[in-house]
Amino acid sequence: MKQRIIAILILGIIFQSCVTNKYLSSTTSVNEILNKEYFKPYSYIHLIKKGNKSESNDSLSIRSRQMIDSVIYSNMKLYKTKGKIILKNKTINEKVENELHFLIQSAMQKRKLEGIKITTTIDHILESRNQRFALGVVATGFSRKKGIMADKSQKELL
Repeated sequence: MKQRIIAILILGIIFQSCVTNKYLSSTTSVNEILNKEYFKPYSYIHLIKKGNKSESNDSLSIRSRQMIDSVIYSNMKLYKTKGKIILKNKTINEKVENELHFLIQSAMQKRKLEGIKITTTIDHILESRNQRFALGVVATGFSRKKGIMADKSQKELL
């Protein structure tokens, strides 16, 4: 597999609840990153219910994904993006989702982009589309049901 400079702007947009994000950048010049495409955004939003129990919420995740996609699409010129990479094969889509998640987790753990190699499936997709760069977005977060507080001490503050 032909090694590439990291071909994804891993942290283009990332929502991370309760975590301070550190800006990560590579040595690649911004001027080199032109006419990239973007992968469908992935979103994992949880809903905190009574008893501080967190549950994955499909409707919030879908809405978040739609909002991110809409922002990227309506600002394609600003982001120098030429279109969305649509993966019709469910297995490949799942591999890309897992690989993006892995790449972002790796970057967050290492706190730097150097040494993080592009994954096989994403590399093949970019190579087949004659692309060097692509935008990948993974959103994570949570929401609370109305009236549910995190703990007793927060209720006392209100």
